[in-house]
Amino acid sequence: MEISVLGKLMPLLFLSTLTTTSQQDLLSLLNAEKANYSLLTYSQHYADKDNNAVEYTGTLYLQLESFSLENCTLILNVVVQDRYTGKEEQRKHLRKIEALPKLLSSNYRYSYRVNLKDTLELLAVPVEGRPSQFLANTGFACKESAACKLEWLNLKAANPTIKETREFDGLVNFNQAVKAIEIPMTSHDAALKIATSIEHLAETCH
Repeated sequence: MEISVLGKLMPLLFLSTLTTTSQQDLLSLLNAEKANYSLLTYSQHYADKDNNAVEYTGTLYLQLESFSLENCTLILNVVVQDRYTGKEEQRKHLRKIEALPKLLSSNYRYSYRVNLKDTLELLAVPVEGRPSQFLANTGFACKESAACKLEWLNLKAANPTIKETREFDGLVNFNQAVKAIEIPMTSHDAALKIATSIEHLAETCH
C-alpha cells in the first residue's frame, strides 16, 4: 500500500497549526501584561555595620518590559526600578549628625531565555512572594501589602536550561543557566493564565 506525501505531512501540518495557535495565545497574554506594572510603596530600616541607623522610603516598580517568542524559544525581559530617599544617623564624638535626605534610584534588569523544546518537565505556577530588593534582617512595611508581597509567575524545570542574566545599574552581575525563575505579575489571574499558556506551548514543542 502506498502512502501519499500529503498523508505523511498531515500530522506535521496539524502540529504546526497547534503550535502557532499556542504561540499567538501566549503572545496576546504577555502583551496585555506588558502594558501594566506592579509597585510597592515602602519604608525600610536597618542598622549598618557600624550600628548606625539607616532608614529609607521609596517606591519599587516592577514590569515585564519586553518579550519575544521564536519557534519554541521564549525570551522575557524584566525591569525593576527602585526610587527612594534615605537618611543615616552618624555618631561622631557622641554627637548625632543626621544626613539630609536625597532622591536616589537603582535599576535592575533581568533577562530570561527559555527553550521550551529542550526544557524537561517545565512547571509554570503563580506564586506570592517578596521582591529580592527587600533584604533579610531589615524591617520593612508597604502601603499596598503589609508583608510587601506581590504576584509572580514561577517557571521551574527539571534541568538547568533556563538562561538568566541580571544587571544592576548597567553592570552584569549574574549570567548562568538555572532551573527556576520568577517573573513579576500584576495579578494572580494574569499569572495563572500565562502559566497555563506556557505549559500548553511547552507540550506542543516536544
